[in-house]
Amino acid sequence: STNANHAFQADANKQPQFINSAVPVSGQPTVRFDGIQDSSTGDWMKGSSSVGIPTGYTSFLVYLRANRTIPEQAMCAIGIPAQQGALRSHFIRNNGEMAFSAWNEDFGTGFIIPGDAYRIWTERLNDAKNLLEFFDTTAASTNSFSNSTSGLNTPGAGYYLGGLNTYTRNFKGDISEVVIYQGKL
Repeated sequence: STNANHAFQADANKQPQFINSAVPVSGQPTVRFDGIQDSSTGDWMKGSSSVGIPTGYTSFLVYLRANRTIPEQAMCAIGIPAQQGALRSHFIRNNGEMAFSAWNEDFGTGFIIPGDAYRIWTERLNDAKNLLEFFDTTAASTNSFSNSTSGLNTPGAGYYLGGLNTYTRNFKGDISEVVIYQGKL
């Protein structure tokens, strides 16, 4: 990251794989997470800096979701887990539904993300923190959804990729790019 927001995993048992030339359209590398739902062996990465999104934000996530169904997967999360309303997470709910989690403040789209295809997931939260917009983009189409929100607090310092440490919710698939901007673009 150009802002020194690096995520890492010191434990070799929990490190995801770095895969060269994995993204078919661009030939770019990706980080592959195994999705094992175990806090001692499942892959995930963490950073400790503040991303600095006290109000609204816009995020872009290039990813591939493996075709499987588990109750919950956290692909990317900003803030501190288990603090009511103080997390911002690209979240996959039951049956592969695209959703957002702020920890006990979850908002779904009803859209089931097709597995085994690279996609771009965009989220926009306005500065008043009362409107959340989702966009699912492929080379062929864009789907969009919105939800009214309430009860969202400012996320604390820290962020996760591929899972939430002892809270698991580990993602199975590839994460190729994560970009987060302050404010709604």
